[in-house]
Amino acid sequence: MLRSSGEVFDSHLNLRMDGDLEQDLVENYSENVVLLTLNSNMSGHEAIRASAARLAEQLPGARFEFMAKQVSGPYALLI
Repeated sequence: MLRSSGEVFDSHLNLRMDGDLEQDLVENYSENVVLLTLNSNMSGHEAIRASAARLAEQLPGARFEFMAKQVSGPYALLI
């Protein structure tokens, strides 16, 4: 069953807040995901794992506050 962008986005945020990266990958990421950042160009679930590990290393114990969330068609924005 196809989910809306909003449903995928909500699932992603909830799973990450629960610290469940692996379930997030299964439910919300294509195996062919492409991650483009200022310093990298990687693909696949391993790219997301590496990015999550880097963030945890740079901001250990950080808590995030969602200031705004918007979804329009296939696009989502989190502030």
